[in-house]
Amino acid sequence: MHDYNLEDIIDIKLLQGFQDSFSKYSGIAAVITNSEGSCITRPSGFSKNCNNVSRTSTNSISKCMSFFITGAKKSISDNQPFIQKCHEGLYSIVAPIMLKEQFIGALVCGQILCIDEDNTEIYENSAVYYKTADEIQHIAEYTHSIAKLISAAIDKNYILIKSNQLRSESFYSKAKAVPEDFGIERIYNIHELTSSIKAGIEVICQKHDITAEINILNQIPPELLGNPSAIQYVIEGIVSFVAPFNMNSTLNIDFSCSQTYYSHTLGMKLSVYSGNNTSEKLNEIKEKFRLKKDNVPEGASLITYIIDKMLSGNLSFGISDESTITINLSIPQLDLKVN
Repeated sequence: MHDYNLEDIIDIKLLQGFQDSFSKYSGIAAVITNSEGSCITRPSGFSKNCNNVSRTSTNSISKCMSFFITGAKKSISDNQPFIQKCHEGLYSIVAPIMLKEQFIGALVCGQILCIDEDNTEIYENSAVYYKTADEIQHIAEYTHSIAKLISAAIDKNYILIKSNQLRSESFYSKAKAVPEDFGIERIYNIHELTSSIKAGIEVICQKHDITAEINILNQIPPELLGNPSAIQYVIEGIVSFVAPFNMNSTLNIDFSCSQTYYSHTLGMKLSVYSGNNTSEKLNEIKEKFRLKKDNVPEGASLITYIIDKMLSGNLSFGISDESTITINLSIPQLDLKVN
């Protein structure tokens, strides 16, 4: 398990704007915390009562932080928003912000008094928020959805950050930044993509004294809609991690395309001549690329994660004969050929 700070993965100004809009739209107070329960954004719409408590009572602040963490973990285990009265007797809602399976923060909102309960006189002079029980439940579901959207944005940012690190640390002798269009789908030509891939893996091949042979096995539409920058990135990453297992002077990379009802599937098969102990080497490669539960992906497992989450693709491994390991990548693409 690795520790990641929410503040290091996403711009706090972006979170602040997101939170301010959420508070205004829902009509309740909101704040975003880190995994330790400390606020990393400025509170939005905080009531007079909670503002006064946070300024004057260290004990109350500690209770709030503990409440936030407990609520987030309960929400994770139940897979639903956490709704409960805090130590001040006000309803609060906590929804976790996740990076894969790791809890890294929470969206906390509330300071709500339920008008269906007979306790309104307690806060009659405080600017708290008055909601019905049904309204509280609806806001909780909305909060949970917003927290998932934030988690998705963080997930994408994490991929970009780690991809840049992986390129500079592992793929090349010269650091090469992830292109700006890494997460953007666009129209591309397969021949231009394969040429770019061949140039991109040249340093890797030179390092291992091998030559890459790239072949296009069947008719591939001249124009596809997809994410060529991410496709190139994962293929270069795969080559980087499996090249040390290749005992031949040539590394074969075959591209193909199959048509489904409404789209095409771009396929890549990389053949690695492993010599002896093929099964053991296959297992070693598979372990490198395996996504481990509760672990944030790094190294080769990050490649698998990008294929799954960003490209909606599939990565599989096999043995074609006693001494050849095959790595198969399939990614759905749209054909934009005009008939």
